[in-house]
Amino acid sequence: MPCIYPSQLNRYVKSLEKNRTQAKKQHTALAEKLIALHMDESPYQRIPSYNYDEVKKGIICVKCDSFIASTERLMIKCEACGYTESLDEAVLRSVEEFKLLFRER
Repeated sequence: MPCIYPSQLNRYVKSLEKNRTQAKKQHTALAEKLIALHMDESPYQRIPSYNYDEVKKGIICVKCDSFIASTERLMIKCEACGYTESLDEAVLRSVEEFKLLFRER
């Protein structure tokens, strides 16, 4: 499959500008149809309502999604599946999840 790499982008845009053609009625009709059908929000997004006080807090295992209860030095170990992860990675991952779920906080 042909790809355009970042270093080729300027050259590709220039070649597109050189090869410009007039838009036909079909092109204009298609563009208008696409604009008319555009949706700002996806109808397939189903996000449940939740708030901070209702959510169980803790670090969740990457592999099995259970809550992690034990730490060993700078590592955490999931008691459900045995997966181990560095404490730093687990905390950073949890912070990113928190930011995604609670942007206002």
